[in-house]
Amino acid sequence: MRKLSLYRKVARVELLAGPYLASALLLVAAGVLKTARPGATALALRSVGARIPTAAVRAGGGAEAMLGAGAVLLGGRLIAIAVGASYAAFAAFVVVALRRGGVVSSCGCFGTPDTPPTVTHVGVTLAAASVGFAFATGGAHGLPTVVADQPLAGVPFVFALAACAWLGYLLLAVLPTVRRPRATA
Repeated sequence: MRKLSLYRKVARVELLAGPYLASALLLVAAGVLKTARPGATALALRSVGARIPTAAVRAGGGAEAMLGAGAVLLGGRLIAIAVGASYAAFAAFVVVALRRGGVVSSCGCFGTPDTPPTVTHVGVTLAAASVGFAFATGGAHGLPTVVADQPLAGVPFVFALAACAWLGYLLLAVLPTVRRPRATA
C-alpha cells in the first residue's frame, strides 16, 4: 500500500513538471523584459501607491529572471517555493490593481504599458503559484533531470514546454489588449 502511495506522489509531481517549468520560463521572460524596460512596471507600482525607483524595478526584474532560470536549470524545493511565492505576490498585486479600477492601465509584468490587469491574470498567477508550491512537495527537479526520463531525448517535452510558456504569455500580455469589435449600425 505504501508503494502505491509513493507512486501516486511521484506521478503527481511528474504531471506538474510541465506547468511548473513553463511558469518558470514565463518568469525568465517577464524578468528580462522588466530589466530591459522597467518604466511600465515602476509606473504600475506607483499607481497602487508603491514608490519603487526604476533602478530597483530593473534589479527586481533581474532577480525574477534568475529565479526562473534557476527553476529551469537547477530545480530544488526552495526554488519551487520561491517561484510559488513570487507568483502569489504577483497575484496579490494584480488584485490590488484591479480594485483600483480605471486608475491602473498596466500591470507592468512584461515591461509594456499596454498590459492591463485582468481576472484572467489573477487566475493564471494563482495557478502558477499553486503549481510552484505543489511541485515543491515532490522532487522539484529542473529541466535536465525531467528530460532525462522523456522519450526522444526530451525534445517533444521541450517543444510542449515552450508552447505552454508562449500560451501563458499570450494570456497575460496579449489577451487583455484584444478588444471585441463594435457592432456598426
